[in-house]
Amino acid sequence: MGKTSKAQLKATRNYEERNPLKTTLDTAIRQGRRLANPQKGSKLEQAIKENPDKYQEAILNLADMYGEKAREIKGK
Repeated sequence: MGKTSKAQLKATRNYEERNPLKTTLDTAIRQGRRLANPQKGSKLEQAIKENPDKYQEAILNLADMYGEKAREIKGK
């Protein structure tokens, strides 16, 4: 990734201040994607390799929660 300019940082900060709830949701979505697809060589990937049972349990629990939420949304 390239270096982030001061203007880009300021624009991001302004957006986050104007849209705090959307920013919160976007962050949560990114974190979920990161957990499901960790970057090669990252600390997260190393932690998963050292704790595969805990990772598998967490992913399965999240899948169940997402499934329940999806059914709830579809039922509305």
